[in-house]
Amino acid sequence: MRLLRKNLQKMKYATQGDMEPIYETDEDGNTKYHNGNPIETGEYQLAYSEPEDMYGNIAFSSGEAEAQEFGISVSD
Repeated sequence: MRLLRKNLQKMKYATQGDMEPIYETDEDGNTKYHNGNPIETGEYQLAYSEPEDMYGNIAFSSGEAEAQEFGISVSD
């Protein structure tokens, strides 16, 4: 399928990385330290890479389009 460059829309994506530990914080959101090391809570969260730009065609591709009162419906 061919696409016109003017129909491409800018999007951002980030790849999923490793699990990183969650550190304890105080009331102001600052990380707590003990002997110069951050205190871990024992829980982990997903880390993502920096978002990068990409261009793609964003379109509904569900098949038939049906004219309705307020536009076109492609939901069914």
